[in-house]
Amino acid sequence: MSLRAALHLCLHAAVPAALAWLFWRPRFAHAWVLLMLGWLIDLDHLLADPIYAPDRCSIGFH
Repeated sequence: MSLRAALHLCLHAAVPAALAWLFWRPRFAHAWVLLMLGWLIDLDHLLADPIYAPDRCSIGFH
């Protein structure tokens, strides 16, 4: 996995964590978990071949 791909995946967790910390600090863990559940929307990406291709726009692909 390239550095760019690893950074992309880390940002998928870091950005929701930062938003949860900024806006819902007293309930940070709960807010972060709810934001992370948004990843469930992308489970269809597991059906794509290849599973992860950062240079491909996935609209209309799967």
